[in-house]
Amino acid sequence: MSKYKNIYTEDIEKIAQRVLPKFVERFHKNYNFTLPEFTIREINGMPRNSWDIITNGDAPKFGYITVEVDIDAKDGRMGKVKKLVTAVVDQAIRSLGYDYEEDITVNFTRTGGSPKMMETVKNTLQKYLNTVTTYQGEYLMPYSEADEYVDWKIKFILEVDSVRNSNEDDCLYSVSVTMYVTELIVGFEDKNDWETLRNRYGIPEYSWEKMVDTISNSASNILPHICIDEINYEFKNR
Repeated sequence: MSKYKNIYTEDIEKIAQRVLPKFVERFHKNYNFTLPEFTIREINGMPRNSWDIITNGDAPKFGYITVEVDIDAKDGRMGKVKKLVTAVVDQAIRSLGYDYEEDITVNFTRTGGSPKMMETVKNTLQKYLNTVTTYQGEYLMPYSEADEYVDWKIKFILEVDSVRNSNEDDCLYSVSVTMYVTELIVGFEDKNDWETLRNRYGIPEYSWEKMVDTISNSASNILPHICIDEINYEFKNR
């Protein structure tokens, strides 16, 4: 427990927790805007008139109030969450007859998404990946004196395996995906000369990884807070 937490801030916190759902509901109704999921974890502050409270029974008057908020996404919506939390705490303070002389400070800690939120992310990502079914690359033919390039094409189905909270600063969610390969051919585009491969080992690692990066980056452009950190593969053309 914080050294600035006391019976007065506990009273403020109880009221704030009780009225917060009503404020959020009113916000959604008035603005038709979805806020990230968040909770008020703790409210801290120390009355400046402790002696007057004890001797005269005066109402507490705080110098400052800090509010610790757990939030599932740090993005452009945080400003609206801050205003809403400030209004909730201000009302809780004044409903008790307390006062404060300085601003209410709201500190955010990102906690990651709820299971419901992660399921939404999974479904949204899967909907996008359903449109990503092919890739074409090339690589330099080994021991080629004329810098001759080999073409390769792949057809696949991508399925999201899991979505989990990320520990990376630039990612809210880490994602694992399985690629089900239905066709992999290698050859020469200009000659329409192709050979079917039964595994990925005929493709140089750097060229294969370029495909993986292309898929991951395109998904991150659609959902900026996700990172595909693992793509497994399974061949269906054997």
